[in-house]
Amino acid sequence: MIMRTYPWALSTKTPNYSTLAFQLLAYAAENITGESFPDIITKQLIKPLNLTRTSIPIPINDTNTVNYPAGVWNLDLGELSPGGGYSSSAADLSTLGRSILRSTLLPRLVTRRWLSPIIHSGSLVFSMGRPWEILRYQVPATLTSNVTRNTDVYTKQGGGGSYTTLIALSPDHDIGVSILTSGDDTQRDFNAIRKAFLDVWVGAAEEAAREQAVDMFAGSYGGNGAGDNSSMVVGVVDGEPALFISKLVSNGTDFLDFLAKTSYGGLGGGKKGTVGLWLYPMGLVDERETRRVAFRGWPGVLGERPAMDCGSWAESDRLRWGNYPGDLYIFAVEGGKKARAVENPGMGRTFRRV
Repeated sequence: MIMRTYPWALSTKTPNYSTLAFQLLAYAAENITGESFPDIITKQLIKPLNLTRTSIPIPINDTNTVNYPAGVWNLDLGELSPGGGYSSSAADLSTLGRSILRSTLLPRLVTRRWLSPIIHSGSLVFSMGRPWEILRYQVPATLTSNVTRNTDVYTKQGGGGSYTTLIALSPDHDIGVSILTSGDDTQRDFNAIRKAFLDVWVGAAEEAAREQAVDMFAGSYGGNGAGDNSSMVVGVVDGEPALFISKLVSNGTDFLDFLAKTSYGGLGGGKKGTVGLWLYPMGLVDERETRRVAFRGWPGVLGERPAMDCGSWAESDRLRWGNYPGDLYIFAVEGGKKARAVENPGMGRTFRRV
């Protein structure tokens, strides 16, 4: 029957929600392993994570369930079960979400590849992965700011009848939410909880991350001795995202003044206003001895929004002295609490907290 059905579109042409695709995936997994799909899920997922309230197919005779309206719970999806015939609890879905964020079952590289879009929709704020439904959410830089930045929230929603379920992860903030609703107006309740997660919890996590970044990295840094005329000031700007270097002098040379007079980073030369460097975390952390955290600095003018093409991705790591990057800033964090120094390999200089 599958071979005789009408095609949807050319492969990879446009996204489409397909329960049938999960059924075919299950057949492939069974063919490769020689095991049934429920056994595969139990062995590879349920047992390793101790998901005591998760099963496939749905346990028909389980009395500890929300069975409303009566009879909907007993719906047997049969061969379509891989596409939506699971049962679980909010606690088990939370355990699953934490496992994904921490890469307890997969190598971190595989998880990073998995948590990425593979195709975009017709909406600027919605993309798809495998099997992610990705919301590109504009989170305020601060709780009262009109300035926003994009953060991708990886979700998977499902349901049937009176049931609606969601697991959502924000890798930027290392948080997530699991939502299970059932009732006469379950979609309204579900939408209210999902909106609270995006508008309240993600925003609160962004604000908490900002406060932690200020405590750990912000401050004044100087040279290595009385004769070293070097200094750096790192902080945040009200209503703006990210850490910002507002002063950078290396052995008497004003580096920010140099950047303002060049075309590096799209500044165009002769820029008016406060030129500085926005610091972007690269996810590179060295935990040996002193904790070292890497950022890349991208020039900009306070109050100016970046161009739509966001040229930082194309020009990062181009500013070099020899083989040493000039846009790399490595913070040495003492005891995991507060940075005591910042190294710029291109300048061949370490700035120490004063």
